[in-house]
Amino acid sequence: MQAHEYTVMFHVEQTHWWFAARRLFLEKIFDRVGVKKGSGLWIADIGAGSGGMESFLCQYGSVVGVEPNQTGRNLARKRGILLRAGTAEKTELPSNTF
Repeated sequence: MQAHEYTVMFHVEQTHWWFAARRLFLEKIFDRVGVKKGSGLWIADIGAGSGGMESFLCQYGSVVGVEPNQTGRNLARKRGILLRAGTAEKTELPSNTF
């Protein structure tokens, strides 16, 4: 993504229908497979963008966000979220943990 797209995403992630629907979809999937809020899961958010999903995912456990783009990581920091630099192919996260 281009840097300006991260900025747009940062400003609309909490209210835009696409992001709201994505959270609702994940909530339904978690419910269907028996994952409850406060389950204590270890969750890896790969391609975390500007960190907008972190507060939702934290309801289910500990979250580590990974994002390759520096602009996305900087915007997440404005939310108080520290994302790791990395890609789906190279997260530097321990195997069989998340």
